Amino acid sequence: MVEFRKLDKETTAALFEKPKRSKVAEERARIREEYKQYLSQLEVGEGGELVLGENEKKVTVRNRLNRAAKELGITLEYKRTRDPVVRFRVVSK
Repeated sequence: MVEFRKLDKETTAALFEKPKRSKVAEERARIREEYKQYLSQLEVGEGGELVLGENEKKVTVRNRLNRAAKELGITLEYKRTRDPVVRFRVVSK
């Protein structure tokens, strides 16, 4: 036989609310904001470099930079390197 349990309004509301963003999504958003802060400091012609951490990949870092730049209306150009570094410059704003 089934067991019936009454739920109070707060518990019911919590169960039926939209799920909160996952930890991964929150971390991505935090990183994107960090990259946007870096990029907002630069003018056209200036550049920067990001030294990769132990478990980071160049393609991932470039994708993050591109997404942040797109949100700011900035165009970037990259310089290929063999080092674990991503070098770029601001081409337009």
